[in-house]
Formats: sequence, C-alpha cells, structure tokens
Amino acid sequence: MLSFASNTFAGVKMGSVDVMLGAFRFLGVGRGLGEVEVEISHSVHHSLAHTYAEEAGKMDELQAMLSSGFGKRHRPHPNKAQAARIGPQPPAAASSVKKDEDDDDDDDDEVAGERPSSAAVASGSKPTTTTQDDDGLTEEDRKRNAELDRLAAEDSDDDDDDDDDDDDDARPRGNGKGKEVARNGDGDDKDEIGPPPPPAIAEGGEDASLPISHEAHLRDHTKSVTALAVDIPGARIATGASDYDVKLWDFGGMTSTFRPFTTFEPAGPYLLNDLAFSPSSQSLLVISATAQAKIYDREGKTQLAITKKGDVYLRDMRHTAGHVAEITCGSWHPTESSVFMTASADSSVRFWDAENIQKHKSIIVVKSKTERGTRTRISAATFSHDGRTLATACADGAVHLWATNSSFARPNASVEGAHSRGTETSSVAWSRDNRHFATRGGMGDDTVKLWDARSLKKPLAVHVDLLSASAQTNVIFSNDEQHLLTGTAGSAPPDEDGIQRGSKGSGKSGGIVVLSRTDLSTVRTFTPSGVNPSTSIIKLQWHPKINQLFASTSQGSVSIFYSPTLSARGALLCVDRHVRSRVTIPTSEFTSAAQMTIIVPA
Repeated sequence: MLSFASNTFAGVKMGSVDVMLGAFRFLGVGRGLGEVEVEISHSVHHSLAHTYAEEAGKMDELQAMLSSGFGKRHRPHPNKAQAARIGPQPPAAASSVKKDEDDDDDDDDEVAGERPSSAAVASGSKPTTTTQDDDGLTEEDRKRNAELDRLAAEDSDDDDDDDDDDDDDARPRGNGKGKEVARNGDGDDKDEIGPPPPPAIAEGGEDASLPISHEAHLRDHTKSVTALAVDIPGARIATGASDYDVKLWDFGGMTSTFRPFTTFEPAGPYLLNDLAFSPSSQSLLVISATAQAKIYDREGKTQLAITKKGDVYLRDMRHTAGHVAEITCGSWHPTESSVFMTASADSSVRFWDAENIQKHKSIIVVKSKTERGTRTRISAATFSHDGRTLATACADGAVHLWATNSSFARPNASVEGAHSRGTETSSVAWSRDNRHFATRGGMGDDTVKLWDARSLKKPLAVHVDLLSASAQTNVIFSNDEQHLLTGTAGSAPPDEDGIQRGSKGSGKSGGIVVLSRTDLSTVRTFTPSGVNPSTSIIKLQWHPKINQLFASTSQGSVSIFYSPTLSARGALLCVDRHVRSRVTIPTSEFTSAAQMTIIVPA
C-alpha cells in the first residue's frame, strides 16, 4: 500500500519478483513543487505494476515542470518530446486515428519515443529505453529537446518579463536618439567632453524662450550702471553706478513710474564694481573701487560690516589682514550663507565670514607665469553653483580653477592665454551642472568663450567681434541654459567713468547678443528701447524665478524685459499700478462766507 504526503512524489524501484521496501526523498525546485517523499508500508503484489505505471507517468510530468526554471514567465515554445507513460498499450485502431488533431491539442504531442511492451511491465522488469537515462526518451527526442532548450535560453535573454530589474539594468540604455550611452562603474552615464547637443527649437521659433516682448525702465542714475543685483525672491533690485550711488528698488512698492525707495553713497567718490545679495536676501555685499568691502542691511540704511584693509608695505599677500588694492568683484558662497569672497588687483582672493570679519578665513594668491611670478590683477572670480570650485580670470589672460576645499597652494587646473594678455577678462559664468563655464574678454579681446571644466586644453567654442567697453561687461546663461547672452559696446567716446570707444565697428550701436550654447553662433541681437546709438550694454541678469531679463546701460538706465505670459511678478506688479492723485478743489467752488450759515454753540 502506498501512502503519500500532500506535496510528495512517489517513485519505486522494481525487482524481478520482490519489491525493495524503503523510503527515499526527492527534492526539486520548480513552480509549485516542494519536497517529495514516499513511504512503502508493507509488501505489495504483482498488481502494484499497474499503480507503478500511473505514478511513473506523474513523475514524467513533474520532471517536465522542473526544466522550465523558477520564477520566470516564458513565451510559449513548441512542446518537447516527453517520456512515454508506462502502462498498457492502447488498441491498434486508436493509434491510427487521424493525425491532424495534434494541431489544437498539445497533449497529443506529448507522447513520443519508443513504448515498452506490456509484457515487460507485467513481468515486473525495468522498462527498457534507447537512452542511458531512465527517462523514456529516444536519442532523436533528446536532440530535439536540446535545440528547444537553446532557443528558450536565447529568448529569456532578450525578454525579461519578471518583476526584478536585473536584466533591464544590465542592458545599455539609449539616449533617446537611437544611440547607446556607455556607463561607467558607478552606474552613471559617461559624459563626453564637449558642448551639449543642439537644443530643439520650441514651437514659435527661438523667441519662444525669450521673455522680451515687453520692457520697463529704471531711470535714476546719471552715469553708467556698472553693478546690478536682484535678490533671491526677485522682489528687490540693487544698482550701483559710476555716479558713486547705490539705489534700491522694490517691485512691491513701486508704481509704473519705477522710482527707487532709497539711495546711499557707500564709499565716497569711488565707482561701484559689484553688488550681491546674500542667500537669505537680508544683506547686501557692496564692492566699491577700494580695498574694503562693505555689507549693508536689506534696506540700505545700516552698515553691518566692513573688511579689514591690509598693510601696503608687506609684499607677501598671505601675511596681510586684508586687501591692499582695489577690489574688483565679490560674491556670496552658494551653500555657506555667511561666507563671501572678494577678488582684488593685489593678486589675491580672500574668503570672509560675515559673522567674524576681523580677518579673512583663507586666501588664494595668484602668481602670474607671464609676469615671472609677480602679481597680476584678478579681474573676475565666480563660484560654481555647488560651491566646490572657484574660477578666476586675470589680466595676464590666464584662467584658473580652484577646489574650495583645498589649501589653495596651486590651482587644480589652468589655461594660460585663455584671453588676450592685458585685456582684463571681465566675467566668468558657470552652467548649473558645474561642468561648463563661459568667459568674457575685455576691450581688445572682444570674445566670448565656452569651456569644459574637465579639460581646459582649448575652448569648446569661441565667438569674436563682441565689442566691450567696460571692465564690468558680463556674460550669462539663459534661464533654460540653451543660450548665452552678453552686452556689446556702442561707439561712444571715452568718458570719466571708464566707458571707451570700441576698437572695431565705429558707429555700431551696442546691444544684447543671444548666442547658441552649442557653438556660440548668433541667435539674435536686440537693443533696449529709448537708448541712443552710442549706448553700451554692461551688466545682464536673468532671474530664474520671475523669468525677467535685466540689462544695465552706459546711459544710466536699467531695462527690464518681460513677458505677460512667460514672466511672473516683478515688473508685472508695477506696470498697471498708478500713482494715487490728490483731488484739489478750486477755492472758487467754495460757498462764500456771506452765503454760509455758521452755527455757534451757546
């Protein structure tokens, strides 16, 4: 008598007349297949042969299930040849039934190979097969099954339908343009050194991304506006000019007349070189053409701090407490809210803590190779957006990259002759991915160059003949970073604030030039309204939150370009806000005293 566990499989080894009593365990892994166990409790007689045949058929079916693997769903394949069931042969007439029934019923195709005779089964002997293994398959069936296994393996490599992502992650990923992107050991895409692919032109042409359909003006300075800053929310503007004044403007309080709410003179008769709001927008860094930087509160009423002035008699800049020459530019650290940087004509960059400004935190001293190790004027310096790198541009034409977590003993990367020597490179601008930066050459160089921070051997692209007439002319990335913008100089003669005649293109008016980030080709050029042909465009700032473009001019004004549909807040708050007028009633309309009845209390 045979007894089975609920999830067991029975297998019996038959002798000639006796049955070997015992128990064995068959373990397998497959879909829904657990531990298999059989127990034979006592002697069996020859009628066990028929039961053996039925159970052997079950064994064949379970073995077929084992070959399909675990946890995978495969596409249907042609059925393999399986072992013949051991048992009585069907009648001869049944074997001659029409063969076309096999097309729709897979079970008909399962039985293949040579069947043992019923006499062999009745005698209790082991059924014979044409193969070495006791599976009931012929050599021809084995070859056919091997071919089907090979096809199934190929199919499983190409079609991963399970819930895990292992196979999908191992495949190379496409870049959306029919090309495969190689991957490095960290799983990140390997970035090719070079400019980004050309951007797709939005519907409506290039102008679809430029909010320049409307324009407002800030007019209160009397000379060139050389410094410009907008706070983080895009609510307040600071402007500095060659008239020595800093003016603060507030969109929330201005009307359509666009007037500043305060004006102050931070350093007497010194030009303004740079302005920068702190990351909290509560402080304003003011850089005048002196050796000391100042910090004012948001309202411009209180001076919060001032940097130390260095000893001009010390030759080693590392030993001075502060700058000993004019500060050319400054900016706040992107991630450390109280830290800011100043760069100077004394060949040094100093890092300060606004909460403890008695002495600089650290210092970079730049030594010029072209000047035989002597000082060189640092004309521009800018943090990358993550704050990990500082780029400096010098009057000797060199550009240096410094890791901000280093000792600043030497730059991490340099390119000598990035711009013409002595032309005072006026601006460095980083892309948001911190991999590319652009530089703006000064008067006589008149170029914009795009660089890859990972390889400074040569620029990615160059645009020439962009006239510059100010040491503060800058270059910026557009809000979507698909374009670069810079201002160009008009043909105005030099005046006391430093604006000079361009070296090329006499009579050509200045404007705002939009360049493609891919190759720095010109996309378009436009000029602020209300300016004369000799006006130069100096400072540009494209604010990301309000999506408005600010442009300062040598005429003493700032143009604000915006779009009613693409921009938000900012100038839009003021254009329809009119000045409240007081109603004055002419005295002739009052009733004369003779006609008035005056009631005097008793």
